[in-house]
Amino acid sequence: MEADRSHNVDAALMRIMKKERTLAHNALLAQVADVLKFRVSPAFIKQRIGTLFTKECLERDEEDPGLDRYQA
Repeated sequence: MEADRSHNVDAALMRIMKKERTLAHNALLAQVADVLKFRVSPAFIKQRIGTLFTKECLERDEEDPGLDRYQA
């Protein structure tokens, strides 16, 4: 069921990161969980964040690896 919702999670991640530009990883997880209208596991959100890193939509901050950065 989570696989069917991957697009919704990706869209929520991108909306939040476009707005915030840089955000602590744990804060991003919390905001995505709050925005979604369905329950999703933190592990699934982390998996989707990893996918967005692979697609080069997001990147880790070089100075502080606890921060995620939107890559325009």
